[in-house]
Amino acid sequence: MDIHFISQNDLDFLKENVSYNLENYKNDNNDWIEKELGHNPFIIFKKPIEDFKLKPEGKEIENAKILYSAMKGISDSEATDERIWVGLSHRYCWDFMRKNLEFSIEKSPRIKFNKSTVLNRYFHNTAKESRKRSIYINNLSKLWWAGRLCYNENDPEEEFKYLKLFESAFSHKLINTFSSNYMANKTIRFSVFEAGLHLMNKGVEIKGDTLIPLTTYLNELGGKVLLDLYSFEELKNVLIKFADENLDKITDK
Repeated sequence: MDIHFISQNDLDFLKENVSYNLENYKNDNNDWIEKELGHNPFIIFKKPIEDFKLKPEGKEIENAKILYSAMKGISDSEATDERIWVGLSHRYCWDFMRKNLEFSIEKSPRIKFNKSTVLNRYFHNTAKESRKRSIYINNLSKLWWAGRLCYNENDPEEEFKYLKLFESAFSHKLINTFSSNYMANKTIRFSVFEAGLHLMNKGVEIKGDTLIPLTTYLNELGGKVLLDLYSFEELKNVLIKFADENLDKITDK
């Protein structure tokens, strides 16, 4: 199937005029976009994408599986490009985005239909120096990145098992967990996830900040030794030992 991105100029126009077009984001269709811009802004993204359908009332971890599985073919660099997610949210995923926002507002009184909400969900709405944070807030890119960072191709029976850790406080956990540069390393990242699953198996609820002591300890450990020298099993056991010895501190989060 084809998906589309938009040019930077068109993206900037839509972002700058969200206040003016706010009510249009409630429309059943996206016809207003071409009228506002005076041309069709959608450009075919020439990479194979599998057909997919996200569920407006579905859990974020389930939608993460769907979106990442369909779009595994894009690169990490492409997945940080705001133009792809703005194009996707304003065209192919228009219906999902609209209905998902309605569902979110019904479910949580904290979420309001306003300029800030639309900017966060449809665009990258942070300063350039905080761009990494934006990809974990945008309504579509956060799903892709959660799938990307939790996907384990070496475990075909449970390739997305680590997503269990993100079932609640989804964006909050993504920002907290992946703020450490160490988490870019799959061996290190999966070791932390294994320690998280170990905590779950002990009956610990994985709340928004539960994994912070693990990543903090990881940063402290990385200041003393080269984490790359650890094998997956070694680092996993080190983190599980830390979790067991600091259970009270972790459950206080």
